[in-house]
Amino acid sequence: VPAAARKKPPAGPAEFYEFTHKGGSGHGPKENQDAYFLAKIDEKNAVFGVLDGHGQDHGRVAAQAAAAACKAFLVEHFGRLRHEPEKVMHECFEAAHKAVFKAIKKEECIFEDPETPGVLVMEMPEEEWPLGFDAADGGTTCSVGAYIDGRTLVYAAAGDSCALLGVPNTAAARGGSSATP
Repeated sequence: VPAAARKKPPAGPAEFYEFTHKGGSGHGPKENQDAYFLAKIDEKNAVFGVLDGHGQDHGRVAAQAAAAACKAFLVEHFGRLRHEPEKVMHECFEAAHKAVFKAIKKEECIFEDPETPGVLVMEMPEEEWPLGFDAADGGTTCSVGAYIDGRTLVYAAAGDSCALLGVPNTAAARGGSSATP
């Protein structure tokens, strides 16, 4: 069937939910470094994301900075997602990367290695590490999506975070079969 002849599904509003795990391991409690965002443009348009920070010292900082950057970028460039979604998502991740770098660089005892521009390091006592500094830890996974015009989902991810798309069991909603989707 030619693309022009195919029926598009009806556009509709979406519901959004977030869930995170408290974190931890068999070795005691661990800080939850998750961050997420949702910005509803209107009933049929929204952007959302889930990020999981990593790195004992700066994981939370990384996830929060990236979430804020992604949300701001996608809201500002939402209209472009209809025509150049891959480019917009690529630029969104670049903005998030720059925001993470800037946020971690602001942290106490962090500086850019003068011999390796673009690499953040942290001061360390020379008795612990002969160089007097070590690589600054901190980063984040990033999964972002845009719900466009009530019928299109644009999604991009880096790392192992994910988003789920659920579709209601329409037969059950109409009083038909109660089978689950």
